[in-house]
Amino acid sequence: MHLLRWFGYVWMVIACAHASAVDFDNLLQEAHMELHAPAGFQASKKETAGLCNKVIEATQSQLQVCVIVRPLARMIIDYEDPHSSAPDPNQIYPLLFTSLSQSLSDGSALHSAEYPSDLAAKLFRAHWASAAAMTLNPEWAFPYPNGLMIGIHRDGSADAYLIFSYADHETAKTDIQNALPLIRFSTAH
Repeated sequence: MHLLRWFGYVWMVIACAHASAVDFDNLLQEAHMELHAPAGFQASKKETAGLCNKVIEATQSQLQVCVIVRPLARMIIDYEDPHSSAPDPNQIYPLLFTSLSQSLSDGSALHSAEYPSDLAAKLFRAHWASAAAMTLNPEWAFPYPNGLMIGIHRDGSADAYLIFSYADHETAKTDIQNALPLIRFSTAH
């Protein structure tokens, strides 16, 4: 549990250094990623939860997607232990995913699972991907109570998170499926 709290601290340091002041297109380029809003989605002018680099909204349903991009080169891990070295950013993504999903959750049931590696590669061109479904903590001020977070990672590039906020699962299910490949790693890297 102590280690999970430490990773929660690391996540907050990374989140606080979020790139709102950085041009989103430059952030994508640095992360070797691309964003393609599917039909029925548009960029929002609203900001959500203070950690989003970009907000995308479904035009015909109550669904909003918070996009978070964290290039590994920007990660600063403040770690002081004379007996071991600082963790490699390519190794901590599952713990950051768990920490972020627990922070976003209202404390009720949290259901998560990793994608099979071939599906992570197909959907996101990622080495790893995971999903977590939750009721969102109202303190984060997402517009809708239900949440689905997708985390993706590619060694040597970046971590990225899609946080879907929606009113009703059944009505949002199709839009969520259509928006899954909203962000993915570019093939050039």
